[in-house]
Amino acid sequence: MKRLLCGTLAACSMLATAQAADCAFANRQTRTMAGCLMYINQDDTVRIPNYISPFDTVDDISGAMSIATTDEPSYMAAYAVILKDGSLLTWGNNEYYQLGRSDSTAYPQKILSDIVSVSCGTVHMLAVKTDNTLWGWGDNSSNQLSNLYNTQTPTLLMTDVQDAVACAISSMAIKTDGSLWIWGNGNKNYGEAPDGVCYGSTPTKVMDHVIAASGGDTFFVAVKDDYTLWSWGDNNLGQLGNGTYNSSVTPVQIMSNVKSVCAGKDFALALTNNGDVYRWGAVNGHEVEGGNLPRKIADHVVSISAEYLRCSALKSDGTVLRWDGDELIDNVENIKLPERIYGKPSTWAQAEVNEALNLQLVPDNLADKYQQSITRQEFCHLAVNMLEQKTGKNILALTQEQNVSVNYNAFSDCDDADVAVINALGIVNGYGNGKFGPNNRITREQAATMLMKTAKVLGLIVPNSTSITFNDMSHISNWAKEGVQFITACQTGNARVMNGTSSGVFTPKGNYSREQAIITFKRLYQVC
Repeated sequence: MKRLLCGTLAACSMLATAQAADCAFANRQTRTMAGCLMYINQDDTVRIPNYISPFDTVDDISGAMSIATTDEPSYMAAYAVILKDGSLLTWGNNEYYQLGRSDSTAYPQKILSDIVSVSCGTVHMLAVKTDNTLWGWGDNSSNQLSNLYNTQTPTLLMTDVQDAVACAISSMAIKTDGSLWIWGNGNKNYGEAPDGVCYGSTPTKVMDHVIAASGGDTFFVAVKDDYTLWSWGDNNLGQLGNGTYNSSVTPVQIMSNVKSVCAGKDFALALTNNGDVYRWGAVNGHEVEGGNLPRKIADHVVSISAEYLRCSALKSDGTVLRWDGDELIDNVENIKLPERIYGKPSTWAQAEVNEALNLQLVPDNLADKYQQSITRQEFCHLAVNMLEQKTGKNILALTQEQNVSVNYNAFSDCDDADVAVINALGIVNGYGNGKFGPNNRITREQAATMLMKTAKVLGLIVPNSTSITFNDMSHISNWAKEGVQFITACQTGNARVMNGTSSGVFTPKGNYSREQAIITFKRLYQVC
């Protein structure tokens, strides 16, 4: 799939295998289909097939990356489009200020910049910026904007948000740590909770390890990082898909091998990892075929979308299948397929991260969420990638060349081949008792030691510059001092492979981020 270079701004559907947040960022995609109302053509223009009102004007929109519409029929809909430069445009019905401004207009107007995700509820919208802040506007009569009043101005709701979904009368947010938060659905203090799933005005944490989520009127669905699908809330029409009509306040598992999910008023769709689509629940009070159990309705699908009463599925050939209840209505063709979105490094890191990307030093699963602390398993992925690029050899050929035997069963908590190879090369060790701790975070002194050992595998035995004496040397573990002195004495141009965190300070126990790891591997690649 085409790579969008760092710094490119785009929108994504709410998709989010070691960490939930990693998985979510690694699977972020543009949204080229919004229910049965709006689509992005292959030339990045916008199409609304059934023109009903002047709000359907889209002739002047080009360079579209992602789209969203409210859950209303076309003649009352509000629309949102994110362009390739990160601009968010809105137009259409503005009765409840859902356009994020004071006027209704048939012509798209820009309301925000630096947007990576947008979602439309019935009368409110949510958008996430590149700095992971969540913004909301529109109607708040059901607390879907948390503690705000109705507002025509986009207002900050939450920080550290990876993506968000504006449901009919509630809101959902997946934070950067993979936790799922929900608010809205009325006011629980006034007895408006449908079967106990009303969250009120205060965002409530529901679960961890979430990569995808959606919600209907009174029920919710979420996918975890092990690809299991969970549902909870009202179930009088089989919305939960668990084979009963019993409502549940707590999430219950209903499927596995699921990568994304979306919900309409009283029904939901799930997309599996092999491209099959399943549906359950009811439309207009009548159960869809299959009723309260997921039933397969399509295959070879790359993206799904649902609005209040209808749903659609984008197939790999660019054809959109559209359903109104159980009836398969006319198809839409030649729609642009979703594209992978790559995140944006910090400003100070962007140039060198892009250089590392161009050198093909960054595995796909690490080309996102650059500010996150890197894990031991991820470090091994970077190390394998760098060794292969630098030597021009497959990593197994390199181990054979160095007479190293790889034990792929060395650790009971990790079966990653890259981990086994890097362990065999002596770059990283386990904790003993057959444990590796693949998801444990790496400290700066650990990174320095592992980088030194990587350098020595490549034949760099002596650093090419002088070592640095840090004021906090006494805080560095004895086993790590050699690595710190070695790697800070390796230099490419004016940059050392690793520097201190501030003048004269190394901070050995400090966190080590993905972008820092990528840059140090890139510099080591240039030194060796």
